[in-house]
Amino acid sequence: MISLKPKKPIFFELFNESAKYLLDGAEVLSRAVNSPYSAQENLQELKVIESKGDEVTRNLLDKLDKSFSTPMDREDIMKIATNLDDILDFIYATYLKMVLYDAINPTSTALKMVEVINKVAHQVFDAVKLLDNVPAHHEKLIELCMEINRLESVGDEIFQEGTSYLFKHVKDPIELIKWKEIYEHIEELLDLCEDLGDLIKGVVLKYA
Repeated sequence: MISLKPKKPIFFELFNESAKYLLDGAEVLSRAVNSPYSAQENLQELKVIESKGDEVTRNLLDKLDKSFSTPMDREDIMKIATNLDDILDFIYATYLKMVLYDAINPTSTALKMVEVINKVAHQVFDAVKLLDNVPAHHEKLIELCMEINRLESVGDEIFQEGTSYLFKHVKDPIELIKWKEIYEHIEELLDLCEDLGDLIKGVVLKYA
């Protein structure tokens, strides 16, 4: 039987796959920081997710290179794909750093920042799902992008307060340095999420 329903462009399907792996990674990271006794298992699970995300990105960029026509500017497709991939890579790298630094019993600041990452990942996932029809979803997309920016600001406040606490109360220099680096890494991860939100907002303004 022949379907008369138009097929969704493959790029949007691959965007959705990539965003789902990003969300999966954020949820595993959230679970990992709350279950320090399963550090190696959590790290391996994150590595598998990160590798699958890389494969989707390679597939998407390969199809982009071979396509004569695309549903949006090639540069926009490439930027969205690489930003999604960078965020997932950073999620994996965040927990890898915690394991390597023997920092698997997280501080309250790390827990709060990872919770923000998880919330942002849900907003990103919801936004990416709507990119296949920007004109129909432009108001919701703008709303999601604004929420990503708001959450990034919340994460910044947690980062600043946590870093201040380290320098005021942590006397062990090794503990201070390792947690400072971890906080900075998570903060950079939040910045990447904000960058993606700004990119999606730009796409919405261009195509709405």
